Formats: sequence, C-alpha cells, structure tokens
Amino acid sequence: MTTYNIRSRHAKVSEAVAAAGIDLSYNERLAKSDLVTLDRDAAVKAAYVLESEVDGSTTVWFEFHCDIKLFNRYQPFHSMLHAGAFRIVTIAETTVTIGEPRLNRKARKLIGEIDLMVSA
Repeated sequence: MTTYNIRSRHAKVSEAVAAAGIDLSYNERLAKSDLVTLDRDAAVKAAYVLESEVDGSTTVWFEFHCDIKLFNRYQPFHSMLHAGAFRIVTIAETTVTIGEPRLNRKARKLIGEIDLMVSA
C-alpha cells in the first residue's frame, strides 16, 4: 500500500501541473496541447498534487470517470490508460492511498457497478 499526502486539489490537470512545477521544457508545445485536451475532457473530474510519504517526491494524479473511475498519474510525454491489473484507490481529506491487492480484468464490470476508484 502506498500513501500520498495531498498538497493541493485542482479542477484542471494544467492547474495541478503548474502548482507542482512539473518541467515541460522537453517539448512544451506538445505538453501544453495535451493539457488543453485533458482540461477539456468531461471525463476528467479533479486533479491532485501528491507528495509521497516515502521519499517526498511530488506527482500529479487525476480522476478519470468513464465506465469505471480511474486514478491516473500525469506524466508528460508518457501518459496513458491501459487495461492492466488494477489497484484500489481511496481519497481522504488529506491523503490518497493506493492499495495492493491487484485485481484482474474480470473485476472491471463489478468495479464499475460498485462505484469504486481504481488505478493501474
């Protein structure tokens, strides 16, 4: 199980990226274009700047609601969703916990029915 401290919550992924100070200089034009797409996507419900309790590193994650709720890490030039194994996500007032038992793809329908948030 991994626990992160919530440094800030945002309505848009671009706001969280700016707050976290993520370096987009490798290809700023492409990164900004991707952020505009994420900000306009109605499936993206919230973004978070998280700090690891283990090493203090800062990352940006966002909620993506489709047939199930996904919690995806924003990584410039490398973000994607996939159909791999899932981990359980719980969001509290000041922390986010991503738990390990890994769930297989057969659990996807059940996860959607019970309104549980997951991360790959």
